Amino acid sequence: MNTKDTKLFVQRALVLLVFLAVAAISSKIIAAAGAQDRRASVWAGVYSDAQADRGRALYDGHCRMCHGRYLEGAPAVPSESPTSGRPPLIGWEFRGNWNQMTLGDLLERIRISMPQNAIGSLTRQQVADILAYVLRENGYPPGIDEMPPDKAQLDTIWIEGW
Repeated sequence: MNTKDTKLFVQRALVLLVFLAVAAISSKIIAAAGAQDRRASVWAGVYSDAQADRGRALYDGHCRMCHGRYLEGAPAVPSESPTSGRPPLIGWEFRGNWNQMTLGDLLERIRISMPQNAIGSLTRQQVADILAYVLRENGYPPGIDEMPPDKAQLDTIWIEGW
């Protein structure tokens, strides 16, 4: 091989290496995007109807007095801070507040702050049951299996508002 042929060979080898590197990086980016598209979602039926039924009974006993019969929430009363209203647990405001958060985030928020008159009195299972009821009332479909009360497992399930 003469010098000209060697240079041409090296140039072609470098072009091939750059092409392979770009292809490898691109495939990793595409695979990561695909994995995100396949992440678990509340639209996949992550609770059972029986669990939501239990959740309704618990909601009626522990949540209804503040969040309303239909999960509609209530504004702050004049003697309270304007930010102390009871947020709705249904509809666009609820979905907007929790969109792109996980069920684990919501479960933990309820567990550590509700009910306000007896914070921390509900078990994780009771909170999961109430959450199942809230999901059903928001139009998310039920599945066969019950939603687990484990935050780590629920951290893999995303709330998608729309």
